[in-house]
Amino acid sequence: MVSMPRLLLSLLLSLAIVITGCSGGTSTDGSAGGPAVPGATDGGVRDGLAELQAAIKLEFEPEEVVWTVEERAGGVGDADSEKKVVTLTAVLRFEGEQAKAFADSTVQYGEGQSVTVEVEDWFPLELIARAQLSSDNTVKGRAFPADRFFRAPFGTGRLVRVEGSDFYLLQLAGS
Repeated sequence: MVSMPRLLLSLLLSLAIVITGCSGGTSTDGSAGGPAVPGATDGGVRDGLAELQAAIKLEFEPEEVVWTVEERAGGVGDADSEKKVVTLTAVLRFEGEQAKAFADSTVQYGEGQSVTVEVEDWFPLELIARAQLSSDNTVKGRAFPADRFFRAPFGTGRLVRVEGSDFYLLQLAGS
């Protein structure tokens, strides 16, 4: 005959296996079942390179990286209101040979378009200090297409090289 503690332990283990096996997980391929980017709903600032490389294609290794990813409701019409838009913003800084190689890799896109970027409070201190010198809390840069960084769910975006620095701002969006 099976003792009561063993039976109770077996039932608890079975229940735990069923509960964890049936819980919804996060999809990393953009399919249904959750956000396509790890941590997409919390919007917290991250500095993990490996996690960023799982979310986007990044062929060069930055010396410094901070980034955030958010998921929000998209569209304004009835059909669009249920769609989710995922946005990723990353600040990358390269040094030495990596900086030169990364800068050279943008040459294929021409000179880029002149833009101004609003600096957020989680950006590196050097960019915050540069922005405080302007009257509108922005930095100037050159924008390039960001196609080479796309990984599901991202399909639009831009890469901005901040003038006079080795900083780049990557802004991606997708659904």
